[in-house]
Amino acid sequence: MPPPPPKNLTAYRTYLYLAEPGVLETFMRDYQRILIQNFQKIRIEGDGEYWSCGQDYDPRNWNWKPWQNLERLCRIRGLDDFVVREIFVEHLGRKLECECQALYDEREL
Repeated sequence: MPPPPPKNLTAYRTYLYLAEPGVLETFMRDYQRILIQNFQKIRIEGDGEYWSCGQDYDPRNWNWKPWQNLERLCRIRGLDDFVVREIFVEHLGRKLECECQALYDEREL
């Protein structure tokens, strides 16, 4: 396992750090654990369940903070949150409006 990153990595150094074997998977596992603790599970009768932050995805909604958990985790670990978001989109293969969408695939719903 690679050593922990130094504080405040640049965008390029964040890419290099997350390219190390196993680092991205570990980071995503920790991030998903944080999301599960902070979001609520919505159950649909007969259809299944999904995770939600409970806010409308609208920039005019002052209560909607779409990436606050990712920003906090990246700040703690010294990573560039914009780069991590881009890597998530590449890794998951879909565009994310809010971080609660990282816990489920909308196409499955």
